[in-house]
Amino acid sequence: MRHILLAGIFTVCVASAQQVPPPIQDLQILRLWSGAAPGAQGTGEGDVPQMTAYLPRSNATDMTAVIVLPGGSYRALSMNSEGRQVANYLNSMGIAALVLQYRLGPRYHHPVELDDAQRAIRMVRSHASEWHIAQNRIGIMGFSVGAVPVKKT
Repeated sequence: MRHILLAGIFTVCVASAQQVPPPIQDLQILRLWSGAAPGAQGTGEGDVPQMTAYLPRSNATDMTAVIVLPGGSYRALSMNSEGRQVANYLNSMGIAALVLQYRLGPRYHHPVELDDAQRAIRMVRSHASEWHIAQNRIGIMGFSVGAVPVKKT
């Protein structure tokens, strides 16, 4: 009886050790900070930087990923034409896209946008293996205001 119990415990331990973390889900919204973002001036939608994941249909385990920063003249973000549409195009080439909704004016000013972009890069890098993204194939693409220069992180 003792051997059967030990064998059962061993089997459970081995099975749980072999489980692969679930990959990121398509259209999943990922907040950049678990609490309030540094310097946040409220809790509304424009105060909470986040990314939306757009994944290609292939089930690749080492995907290339691009963080997309839509433009919008520091007043609004072009989330459709410079976000979702760009993500869909990247997906058609087998590339995962993470569209960043960063904080902008008139409430927020430089370097807040840059801080959000850098946090997004660090977040994707730190979760790369969990999300099935190749850590050496993470890029960033910005339009207009979203193309603010990003310092090396």
